[in-house]
Amino acid sequence: IIAGNSMSRILEVNVATDTVTLQGLTLTQGQALQGGAVYKAGTGVLLLVDSALSANRATSAGGAVYSEDGAVVLVRTTLSGNVSEGNGGAIFNAAGLVSLENATLSGNTALLNGAAVVNDFGADLWLTNATIAANTAGSFSGGILNNGRVAIENTIVAGNACSGVICSDIFNGAVGTISLGSGSNLIGNNASVADWFTADFVLVGTAANPVDPLLAPLADNGGLTQVRVPLPNSPVIDATGGGEGVDQRGFERPAGGDFDIGAVELVDTDGDGLEDWFEGGQGTSPSVVDSDGDGLVDGADGLVSTSDYPGGIDSNGDGYVDGEQTLGTDPTISNLGDIAPRFAPDNAINVGDLLILIRLAIGDILPTPLELTLADINDDGQLNLADVLLLQQAILDGTAP
Repeated sequence: IIAGNSMSRILEVNVATDTVTLQGLTLTQGQALQGGAVYKAGTGVLLLVDSALSANRATSAGGAVYSEDGAVVLVRTTLSGNVSEGNGGAIFNAAGLVSLENATLSGNTALLNGAAVVNDFGADLWLTNATIAANTAGSFSGGILNNGRVAIENTIVAGNACSGVICSDIFNGAVGTISLGSGSNLIGNNASVADWFTADFVLVGTAANPVDPLLAPLADNGGLTQVRVPLPNSPVIDATGGGEGVDQRGFERPAGGDFDIGAVELVDTDGDGLEDWFEGGQGTSPSVVDSDGDGLVDGADGLVSTSDYPGGIDSNGDGYVDGEQTLGTDPTISNLGDIAPRFAPDNAINVGDLLILIRLAIGDILPTPLELTLADINDDGQLNLADVLLLQQAILDGTAP
């Protein structure tokens, strides 16, 4: 982590022929006239991999990156929370090439134009498996302002905002051109770029009817950088015929029938809306459907063997895990702590549950298989005082434990 403490630019890269490779960095709180985090000069190449550029500021152009020559290649990198008091909230490309590959630009701000990127003076901007969403400009183009050449492939540019007369996710200037690669793109609002992205495309919206990519907020979703994961009903899932072998997090593509558009591939083996990496961290199985993540499988009948899911409940001993609906619990909400009456949870957390848990914790009664799952509030494999205190606080607060 390299911080400029809002006093200076962090890096200046000026090479004629070499490639400078930087990997695994967080560049934050840089501040300068141009390029708060990075100023790129010279005809060489700056390659930035698995990195985060956040909370940087430029008083003129390029909140995070300003490039005046050569090439800047950003791979599996996120730019967020950067601000330009002029143009290009995250990036200002004055000349040469800027390439975004499996990269995310979200939550950046330009007080004037180009909330995420300004590609100017005939420069080149390549977008491959990128996500550019939820950036804001004070004037034109909530996403990209292009007065050069843009090549775009398998990329999301949507949900960006501005206050100009024409507020488009991509604002194409009089000299700007766009070329389309293989696969599909999602363009939320095609105002000013309708010649390239017509409203006939399923994943292209207009100012009156923008297309929402349905992405989760920027967060730690596995991998080395924060990303925006497609929600289960997102139109970008399995929507393109092309893509890279891995997504921004390094997860294999495709995870389903086809590649997802944008920087992130949704990996949800059982289709319950919970990503595999999340389920692994919660102790639930990514191979069975558990919509609420409480360790109990959805469904009316057992469809998963006990060997596949040893933590499941097999009340009739047939070798298959009972479905959560069979147990009388709700598969859409977590039932942790709902242990009374015994064997018939009432989908409510109350004093009755607390009294049962106290008796379980002191050994007065033996837990049922269901209680072993639902009464272990802190998931440490034991029923003890710690679980009692957590459930008591949840009841007092009126929240789920």
